[in-house]
Amino acid sequence: MGLKTVRLGFVLLLLLGHLEARGQNPADVQKALVNERWAWNDNGPCTRVLLCATYFDSFGLNIDFSDGSVVPFAHVQRLTTSAHDCIQNAKNALAQSPPDRGLAVEWVMASQIHNKPLMDWMRTHPDAVVAALAQIH
Repeated sequence: MGLKTVRLGFVLLLLLGHLEARGQNPADVQKALVNERWAWNDNGPCTRVLLCATYFDSFGLNIDFSDGSVVPFAHVQRLTTSAHDCIQNAKNALAQSPPDRGLAVEWVMASQIHNKPLMDWMRTHPDAVVAALAQIH
């Protein structure tokens, strides 16, 4: 085993420990990341008209974060926005001061509007969704 491999393994262990210390399951972050990367690479417009016209506040009542904050859903629509642009909008929401984590999660959910079970999973794992967004470039 080379020195680079050992260093990489050590960095990964530190990262996993950091995620677990913050109450985030690394497997959840990985699941969010895989789906966010898929969306980041999908530049086509949303073509499922009825789904794309859905207002975010119809996704549920609110988003509960692990720090105890509760965020209501926004009255926003995806319309023809590509999945890539949904992820960009999510990143933009996190870049605001203060960061709008709730809107960021909602935009990521909108990128997956065709997959209701995944959207529901994202709503119940918002911290993993936000952590994964930090890894999208």
